[in-house]
Amino acid sequence: MACVAEPGQKLTRREMQAVREVVTGKTDREIAAVLCVSYETVRDYTRAALAKTGLKNRVQLAVGAVRLGYDL
Repeated sequence: MACVAEPGQKLTRREMQAVREVVTGKTDREIAAVLCVSYETVRDYTRAALAKTGLKNRVQLAVGAVRLGYDL
């Protein structure tokens, strides 16, 4: 999936669920098991979250989520 999201868009419910799991340090495969989806879908969720937040990697995404006080 090619993500064409603009920074500043709200994350979907599933993207937020994936971000919550990223914060705990889970891999895409572990997150996929928790969310009952394929790991490719999890990659899509995290890529979309990165695009929407303007961040560059999973570490920035996790730190950003904690700093911004997302309901984790």
